Amino acid sequence: MQGVVEGFATIGVVIGLGVLLAQLGVLDLAAQRMLSRLSFFVASPALMVTVLGRADVANVLSRSLV
Repeated sequence: MQGVVEGFATIGVVIGLGVLLAQLGVLDLAAQRMLSRLSFFVASPALMVTVLGRADVANVLSRSLV
């Protein structure tokens, strides 16, 4: 359960940092689009693989999954 919370916290920090950079005007619209695509297509799957790699298989594939 702690791994899931860590995953969501990591995503929350990345989103918060992106909002802060956008509000400060550090990134233009093209850079914002590139970073959003990078985070969606690269970082999220990598985070999922990392979290599932450390998880106990019995907990992941339990009855509650169905």
